Amino acid sequence: MREFHKDFFWLYGVIVGLAIREALTQTLHHAFSTPAPDAVWVLHIEAWRTALFMVVIVRFYVGAVVFFHKVHGPSSPAAGNYQLDFVMGLIQFIFFYAWSVSIFTYARSNKGFSAFLWGALLILLFDLVWLLFNWRYDTAERLKVSAIVNVLTALVSFVCFLTCAALLDMNFQVAEEVALVPICLASILWIVESVSDTPIFTRILQSVIPKPIKIVTAPAPASTVAPASPESEAENNGSI
Repeated sequence: MREFHKDFFWLYGVIVGLAIREALTQTLHHAFSTPAPDAVWVLHIEAWRTALFMVVIVRFYVGAVVFFHKVHGPSSPAAGNYQLDFVMGLIQFIFFYAWSVSIFTYARSNKGFSAFLWGALLILLFDLVWLLFNWRYDTAERLKVSAIVNVLTALVSFVCFLTCAALLDMNFQVAEEVALVPICLASILWIVESVSDTPIFTRILQSVIPKPIKIVTAPAPASTVAPASPESEAENNGSI
């Protein structure tokens, strides 16, 4: 099926295009209409969510292009799980379309979490599910970095929201905007990494994770027996 990869990949582009259209049409419609004075906060959070959504979806689409080219491209060795990777990527981009709809939802849980914030965390954690399904395949090595980075990003975002909302007693909207900053920064770095083909996150993880300790074996003890002198050897040879 890998020879039909370009024909199949258009489906990703269609879903991404629909998700971007959903986000932009609604946001631009609200932006160019005259908002009520008490609805300015709605336009503010919609603009911030849409900007973040655009950065993240571009990051994941570019990342998918690079991933499938390196793993399932014509010059790459057969990994044997193209169908699985294609289905997992398809599910992930369907989540993106659902996430684009949540931009315009304003209901929050008792802790202040919105559907948009939960959607962001779900998309970040999905790479971990993808990695678990690919654990016995060669692609697991390429998915490890993205899974680790996304899990750490989701954790930092989650902690930022709880810190701002619970400890600093900030407004839930402000706390959400602060929590989305780490996701935005990680996405920008990932786009730079994908375009420039520079392993930025791999180098960061290698510098943070301690290197394995090498086991050094002790040298063999020196012999205490003195070597035989030439005279003693001559005597021994003469006595034989």
